[in-house]
Amino acid sequence: MSLWLATLINIFGSWQFYAYIYQGHEVPAPNPSLTQILEFGTDGVCRLYYKRDDESGFCERKSSYKFENNVLVQQILWVNPDNQSSCAQDPDMQIGRITTNNARIVGDVFYLDLPMNEDTITYLWKRIPDLP
Repeated sequence: MSLWLATLINIFGSWQFYAYIYQGHEVPAPNPSLTQILEFGTDGVCRLYYKRDDESGFCERKSSYKFENNVLVQQILWVNPDNQSSCAQDPDMQIGRITTNNARIVGDVFYLDLPMNEDTITYLWKRIPDLP
């Protein structure tokens, strides 16, 4: 099996945000009532879903994705019409938006680097069993 195929297969499935790294320090998720899930399908579609336990409503979108050489490229294809109104403020919920981010998988952790002003913040996602 090629390294490219092995890497691609490794990303398939569901991941839950649990911490981030900023300026070299790992920090637990700042809001324990916020659940964020990324699901990478074998069909080239990624679903992002998040919800706060203490609020009604949710945010959900689907994007095409390509993950090669530790680079994740996504283009947002669909935004759930039932999203709560505040989702429209999130750039990750804008149809057509294209993002390119460094990313890597180490064991059962997916590291996703996101630009933050002059720095980078790295979101950490743990692999979770597939959702129904």
